[in-house]
Amino acid sequence: MKPELLLSKAHFLWSQRNFFSIAFGLAMSSNIVLSLCVMNKNERIVMVPMNALDRPLVLENGEFSDAYLIDWANTLLREVLTVNPQTVDYQNKKFLEFSLSPTLLNEKLTQNAKDIKRNQMATVFYPKDFQIDRTLKVITVIGTFMAYLGQDRNPVVTSKTYHLGYTLLSNGVIAIKTLEEKSDV
Repeated sequence: MKPELLLSKAHFLWSQRNFFSIAFGLAMSSNIVLSLCVMNKNERIVMVPMNALDRPLVLENGEFSDAYLIDWANTLLREVLTVNPQTVDYQNKKFLEFSLSPTLLNEKLTQNAKDIKRNQMATVFYPKDFQIDRTLKVITVIGTFMAYLGQDRNPVVTSKTYHLGYTLLSNGVIAIKTLEEKSDV
């Protein structure tokens, strides 16, 4: 009787071992499948700015939506290009805060500020058209640039094209990389 009891206990242990092996295998395979699903899932974040509750901005798969990039470029260029002798330094300082490296753009903006102060000039920029190149990470902005010289009430009106280079930082922030004015040829 003793060998039969040992055999029945051994058979019971083997069946438990087989059951737990199958359960462990199922748990591991389900974890692997769920991990793959999570890694391949598209992440979509919707941001609602405080000043425009009716206009949500979408961040999907680490890329900002076109609407967000256009709003970003519009705001930055309007602020840095719509200036007068009293506001140019402040607007340049604000613009450089969004720059990847403020020293890259500081020289150009400082020279522009000197010209505006020397000529007592006020400038206004009205963006009209935006084109986004995601491979080069450049936003092309075409608009109307008006310059009021001194006390003259008639502005000098020109069409200007700007290329605003940007980069996405690891913390999800967009930084200005370059700002270039392109002349129409």
